[in-house]
Amino acid sequence: MDVLIKNGLLQSATYFIGNYIIDCGDGDAILKVAKENNIKISGIFLTHCHIDHIYGLPKVMRRFPNAKIYCSEMTHKGLSDETLNLSYILPEFSFPFAYDDNVVELTEGVHLIDDMEIEMIICNGHSNDCQSYIIGGNLFTGDALLPFAKVFTKWPTSNKYLAIDSELKLRQLADVRRLTIRSGHWQK
Repeated sequence: MDVLIKNGLLQSATYFIGNYIIDCGDGDAILKVAKENNIKISGIFLTHCHIDHIYGLPKVMRRFPNAKIYCSEMTHKGLSDETLNLSYILPEFSFPFAYDDNVVELTEGVHLIDDMEIEMIICNGHSNDCQSYIIGGNLFTGDALLPFAKVFTKWPTSNKYLAIDSELKLRQLADVRRLTIRSGHWQK
């Protein structure tokens, strides 16, 4: 089952792919979809550590305490750092990260997780911890590629030149492999 959740915070997006989710926005909405579809969330793939992509972690992890959190080493570091995850801007969404034992740090390349092939692609620019994932015929780009908008590069760890390179790399990859782009934000 593929489901898109349109989160309210900064119009971020959460995707269900089977019993996995990509980014962890609105915890209540995620838990509602999981309950309605009898899904036990096994894992969460994070595209980067910004608060609009992680603020649902406490609720989801309380309900599914054995779920794994898949991300890069840099994203893992940012989960506990309010400067890197930008929670200092939205303190009402801030939370102490208490799930280090659940984190599985991935490196760029292909990984087999529960018989599902996942390809992780480092695509820094929007921030210094961005990664995208190829799962099936989908390319989950987080904020590294937004088909309807220019990538935002004004954060402390942004780099507009790397963002341009990453966006080009992801567009070419989607074209060559005929992947459906699933970005980290939705358009009104």
